[in-house]
Amino acid sequence: MSKELLAKLNQKKEVYRKWKGGQATWEEYRNVVRVCRDARRKAKAHLELNVASDVKDNKKGFFKYISSKRKTRENVGPLLNGVGALVTKDAEKAELLNAFFASVFPAEASPQESQTLEAREKVWRKADFPLVEEDWVRDHLGKLDTHNPWALMGCTHECPHSLRYFYTGVSEPSPGLPAFVAVGYVDGETIVHYDSETRRKVPRAAWMADNLDQQYWDHKTERCKNWQQIFHVGLDTLQKRYNQSGGYHTVQGMYGCDILENGGIQGFEQYAYDGRDFLALDKDTLTFTAADAGAEITKREREAAAEAERWKRYLETACIEELRKYVKYGKATLERRERPAVQVSGKESHGLLTLSCRAHGFYPRSIAIDWLRKGRVQAQETKRGSTAPNSDGTYHAWASIEALAAEKDEYQCCVEHASLLEPGLFSWEPESNLLPIVIGVVIAALIIVVVIASFVFWKRRSGKAPGPVHRGEEGGVRSIRAGSGPSLAAALRVLSLISIRCTGQWKMRPAWRRGCP
Repeated sequence: MSKELLAKLNQKKEVYRKWKGGQATWEEYRNVVRVCRDARRKAKAHLELNVASDVKDNKKGFFKYISSKRKTRENVGPLLNGVGALVTKDAEKAELLNAFFASVFPAEASPQESQTLEAREKVWRKADFPLVEEDWVRDHLGKLDTHNPWALMGCTHECPHSLRYFYTGVSEPSPGLPAFVAVGYVDGETIVHYDSETRRKVPRAAWMADNLDQQYWDHKTERCKNWQQIFHVGLDTLQKRYNQSGGYHTVQGMYGCDILENGGIQGFEQYAYDGRDFLALDKDTLTFTAADAGAEITKREREAAAEAERWKRYLETACIEELRKYVKYGKATLERRERPAVQVSGKESHGLLTLSCRAHGFYPRSIAIDWLRKGRVQAQETKRGSTAPNSDGTYHAWASIEALAAEKDEYQCCVEHASLLEPGLFSWEPESNLLPIVIGVVIAALIIVVVIASFVFWKRRSGKAPGPVHRGEEGGVRSIRAGSGPSLAAALRVLSLISIRCTGQWKMRPAWRRGCP
């Protein structure tokens, strides 16, 4: 962590204390939070690029590093160009490193395939790391992970509202798998759905159904039917172009637009064939980026028809207007804030500890879960799961890390979310060893209560007054009158006090702590 970033974080903590004490306004605190958030993201992106540059000189760790990137396909956020300036154009550039790691391997080699040492050395020589510059980013704009819609579905903190449409066409439909499906999302929430079996575009959000009339749905249905025909023809064309006589093939498309936190806008359009990137729009140059020779034909056809200009106009006008309208309709749902419930767990095996941090029930979708060691983010060592929806409209996500069991106290999970004024820090606290003792005490107390209750019941049935038996000074036995000894209710009260006192020593409750770096 640089001194400059550390100073900004300390300033944020100071302004937060002033705001809590009424000495600073909410806007002042919010501005400081934004500055720190941007600085932290830029630092993470810069660190990622440095690691990628250094690891290429270490053959021992190179393939392991690249393999982990290819499997997680994580989004690294903002990027820097060759002179160190922040790249702000084209949202797809946030996927740069995904394409960067994929481009390291030629088509005939993959880190997931078993490779001999000779094969690995060959790949090493053939695929060197290029310089990461803005022009190179634009050339790789079409090489994105289009078959993973969750990668581009939601917004980052810099993109408060987004509109996404995902279209999929298949060559061999089957029951439950229509030939064409179209789904729309606003801020990650499903709003519309169309498929070739129902041939109707229908709302999937109550606030869409309440605010749009039948004429709107009829118009959108006709447009989806047109898209269905386009995808059907496109599948036939591409199968012939790639000399494929039959079999299962897919065409996927996605496009959308964003309203940024600073009031700016952005948009994209791209396609994939059989899970591989095919074509992508470059709004800056009004051209299309082709992923292979087959896509070059489509690129020339679309550019000759001036489709780049038409798509740019749509993404910057009509798409943004639709997004603003939908956000207005669903404001109560889309702008709600629900705090994540965070659970940290650990599993130890042979001296190695796997720590997992899980966040549940949060909204909106965007969340950052990081593992820290001694206050430093462990980006490379952290494994992440995708942010997935729950049945109630909220989301869940997780991140895990492996550590030495002896170093468990050095690790903390940091959670950042729009519902939290400050990031939360969570540590793993193993269950107390008192638990077996507490369970034994409770069981023994229950047995005592059962014995007392049975004795009282037997005495009443026999018509004798219940009372405890005491031994006299001379060894004789005498009985105390009823009412002078402990009752069943008193025994139950004693039991409850024992349970509360015992369980209070080991029961842990989650608590939010402040101050993620």
